[in-house]
Amino acid sequence: VFLDTDTAIFCHILGKLIAECYADQSDSGSDLDLLSETAIANAAHPQHLAKVVEMFSALVVNGTVRAAKPFTSSPTAIQSATLFGLALLAFPLAHEVAHLQLGHLDRDRDRGLEVEGVNGFEPALHPYADEFQADIQGAILTNQLFQHRGVASIVTLTSPYIFLKAVEIVEAGGNVFAASLVSDTHPPANDRAAKVRASTLMFGKSLGVSSATLKDILVQIDIVFARYQTTTISHLEECRAKGVTPRDRLLFRRGGTSDRPTILGFHPFGAAVTRA
Repeated sequence: VFLDTDTAIFCHILGKLIAECYADQSDSGSDLDLLSETAIANAAHPQHLAKVVEMFSALVVNGTVRAAKPFTSSPTAIQSATLFGLALLAFPLAHEVAHLQLGHLDRDRDRGLEVEGVNGFEPALHPYADEFQADIQGAILTNQLFQHRGVASIVTLTSPYIFLKAVEIVEAGGNVFAASLVSDTHPPANDRAAKVRASTLMFGKSLGVSSATLKDILVQIDIVFARYQTTTISHLEECRAKGVTPRDRLLFRRGGTSDRPTILGFHPFGAAVTRA
C-alpha cells in the first residue's frame, strides 16, 4: 500500500482554504453554515484567491504542492480547517479501501495487470466503472468513519465532492500546458464529481439534511470552485504566455517494501515522475 504524501499536504491546504470561506460563521466545524452568502464573498476576496492560485500553481508549475507559500489559519477557522483537512484526506484513502472491498484488485490480478506507473500497464484494461464505484463507496466509507467517531457533519458529508472539484482544477491546469496531470486509469474529474454529487444527495438523509438544502449547499460549492478555477486558469495562462514551463512532478511516497504495491496508487494529480 502506498500514498503520495503530496496528497496529504494538498488536502491540508485545501481544508484551510475552504474553512476560510466560513471563518466568520462559526468556530466549530459541526455548526458551519454552508449556505451563507458571506462564504461566496470570502472566496472571491483577492487575498484569499491569491492563496488558492498559489496552491494550484505550485502543483501544476513547480511540480509539488510543497512549493506553495505556507499560511496560518485565522483563529476562528482553525477547528473547521482541521475537520475539513481530515475529511478531504479520508476520501482518497477510502477510495483505495473501496477497491479492496469491491474486489477490483483480485480481478486485475487475474487479468495480469501491473500497477500504475510500471511499464507495460494498460489503462484501457482498467475500467472506469471500477473508479466510479470506488468513488461512491469511498464517499460512503468516509461518512461512516466520521459517524463512527461522532463528528459527522455537513463538512464531512461534502468533503468527497469538494476533493474532486479541486482535482478538476488540477486537471484544467494541466490542460493549459497540454500536460496530463491526471492518471490514465481514472476518469475525468468532472465525471467523477458528478457521480459523487448524486450519491451525496442520498447520504444527506443520514444527517437529517433535506435534499433541497443539500442541493443548495452543493450549488454554493460549485460557485466557490468556479471562482477558484477561473482565477487559477487565468494565472496559469499568463504564466504560459510568459514562457513558463512546468517542472516534472515531484513524487514523495511512503510505502511498503515491495516495488510493486498491491493497491493501485491514488494519483488524482497524474502519472507521477520521480526525480532524484
